[in-house]
Parts: sequence; C-alpha cells; structure tokens
Amino acid sequence: MEKILDRALKRADEAEVFYLESEQTPVLFKSDALHSIDAKQKRGVGLRVIRDGRIGFSSTSDMSRIGDLIDGAVDSARFGQEAKFEFPRKADFPEVHIYDEGVADFSVEHAVKEGNALIAAVKEKEPELKIDAHIEKAVSNVRIVNSRGLDFSFDKTYFTYYIEGFLLADGSFVWISEGKSKCSLCLETEKFANELLWKASLAKKPTESPDKALPVLFMPEALTSLLRAFALGVNGKHIQKGSSPLLGRVGEKIISDRVSICDDGLLECGMRSSPVDGEGVPSTRLPLLDKGVLKGYIFDLQTAGLMGVTTTGNAARGYNSMPVPQIRNFCVAPGESSVKEMVKGLKEGIVIYDVLGGGQSNLLAGDFSVNISLGFKVEDGEMVGRIKDSMIAGNVYDIFSRVRDVGKEVEEVWGYCSPAFCFDDIRVASKGKQ
Repeated sequence: MEKILDRALKRADEAEVFYLESEQTPVLFKSDALHSIDAKQKRGVGLRVIRDGRIGFSSTSDMSRIGDLIDGAVDSARFGQEAKFEFPRKADFPEVHIYDEGVADFSVEHAVKEGNALIAAVKEKEPELKIDAHIEKAVSNVRIVNSRGLDFSFDKTYFTYYIEGFLLADGSFVWISEGKSKCSLCLETEKFANELLWKASLAKKPTESPDKALPVLFMPEALTSLLRAFALGVNGKHIQKGSSPLLGRVGEKIISDRVSICDDGLLECGMRSSPVDGEGVPSTRLPLLDKGVLKGYIFDLQTAGLMGVTTTGNAARGYNSMPVPQIRNFCVAPGESSVKEMVKGLKEGIVIYDVLGGGQSNLLAGDFSVNISLGFKVEDGEMVGRIKDSMIAGNVYDIFSRVRDVGKEVEEVWGYCSPAFCFDDIRVASKGKQ
C-alpha cells in the first residue's frame, strides 16, 4: 500500500489507498438437508486521488496490476467531480468490540452440527415444515492509508445464523424466518427452533382477514421496511440533491415525541460498527431524532464539503467503490412495554412479523405499500391465527405521528436496532373485500 501511495503521489496532489481482505465460510442447508459448504476469499484495493482539484478513482483485485490501478485513478480525475474535502489526518480512534475469537475459531463441523440439530428439533414437532438454513462466519481486514499521514487498520468478524421455514397452510404457502447477524457468535439454536415452531403452529390456524383501519403492531423484523424511509431521509446525498422531505427541517418536530433515533458507529458487536468509517474518520454516536425532533443528517467527506458542513463519519464503501454516506447502526430507543403487554392491550388488531414489497412505493418520500407475508390477527388481547392475502399502505411520517406504544425489547436486524412499535388506525386491505 505504501508503494501504491508513493507512486500515485508522483502524479497526483493527494491520494488514499483503501484495502479490504475477507474470508467467508457459508454452510447452507436446503429442504431439511445439508446442501453446500463453501469458502470465499476476497482481496482488493481502491485508489482515490485528487489531481488539479478533481477526484479520480480506480480499483483492482489483481495486485500485479498496480500500474494500471494508478493510471486509471489519475486519468479518471480529468473527468471527476471537484474535490470539496481534504483527506483526514491521524487521530485518536475509539475502541469498539467488533472482533470475536469465537467467530474466528468457529469450524465448518460446528456449523453442520448446529444446522442438523436445529432441523431435527423442528422436524420432530412439525414434520411438514421444510427448513432452509444459512450459517456463515466471515473475517475481514481493512486498512486505510493516505497522503496526510493516516495509516489505520482493523479486523472484524461477522456471524450469520438464519433459518427459513416453508409450510402449506390453509391452501396457501407460508414463509417463516428467524435469525440473527452480529460481529459476535450468536448460537441460539434452541431459541430459533422454538420461535419457528410457535409461528408455524399459529400460522396453521385460519382467521378472517380484516379490511379496515385498526391498530397494527410491527415486530422489529417488519419495522425495518418503514425505518428505511428515515435512513433515506437523513442521508446527506439526498439532502445535497434536494430530494429529501427532511431538507431544511432540523430543529422541527416531524413525528411523535415517543420516537428517538441515533446512528451508532460504536455499537458493541454491531453489524456496521468500526473504529473509523470508510474514509478513516473516527466513528461516533450521532443523534438523528430526539423525541420526534430532527437533529441532523449523515455525511461523508465529499457530500459534507458540497454542503459546507463537517462529515459525520458515515462514509461506506468497498474496495471497488467510491465512498457514499450510509447509516451505521440505526438505533431506535426502546419504550417500556413488553410485546406481550402490547398485544394484551389490543381489543382488535394485527401483529406483523414479515412483509413483502415496497419497491413500487416512493419510500424516500415516506410512502409505503407492502403485502403482509406473515401476520397474525389479535382478538381480545390474544393472537388467534394468521391473516392472508392482506396488505397495508400509507406514509411512514404519518403513522410514526400516531404511535400507540413502543416495546422495550430491542432486536438488531441487518443494522437496524429497534423495538416493536404499535400504531393506531392503519388501513388494512384484504383481497376480495371492498
């Protein structure tokens, strides 16, 4: 990397070298049996330069083609965007727990054993349930070196344990899932099996699907489809382009005062935690919404420079891509009610565990329209059975202004850390009903 940097600086004013190396070992089960064991290795380097005030970039996974890498970065600077930033200098970087020896030492044999144990536990009680499972460990190393003296590297582990169950119930195909991804080892085989069995048992009980406005309880797994609207809204790229509905609204109350959200790059074992962002800027914990009031946006160096503000340390990238602003760990503050208490408090309503769709909606504006993939009807404080052929639509900013209750148990779902939320008066539409 030092060689690349030195050679690049002979032809450019400033330069940055980003190196990524990773090894993944996925173990896959399909239709109740071991399907494949794989080992994937990735290594590459990205070079970003500033020449005559403009940005150039190139990348390669072939370390013998350093000359081509430098040529590509320098030549592309002729057509690049005007640089509105300086590369960061060496700083005092925070410590964050993102490497787990338990993950690094986790063997393929152990993954096969856990997968077989889970499938056996489920099939013993639900033989008709077809099981797929994905158990994977990954270990990565990132190093960033630039012409202003920064030279920093860190190691990180990832662990994914994800299961899907497929069931034919009441004439329709039901998809049920459980799982978790973290930087630490999360072997919760018994818990995942029990949750899958409980959902399958309730899914086999048919119930009439509602077709009206009523309270809807979103579990964390389903809530991410709505939280993405906020992540898009605070993204500095959309602010810079003027396309975000949150533009110019810092200090304004935009949703219920029961909602507080921060973006935490230092969350212990968080999927997107690290000491620095993709540009070598120290990670931090950034308030985004405080009791419904918008506190700010997220930026990388270039987007912040274009807006005349300071980066928030939210640059995300791979070795083969330029940095862009992206949320780290999107953390929603918990409430005081358990899920059981929230369900018990409903005379009539639905609980949603999973949704499909949303791609046809303008999520940036907050609009959503999703099919309920797995949802249960609530009557007199109890979940009585699965609803099918139903969908919900609305606006995220509108329904988050009508928060009925907030759960106290927080779950991490692919970088979104949130409790369950119950909203008042969401319109549920069912197929065949007017």
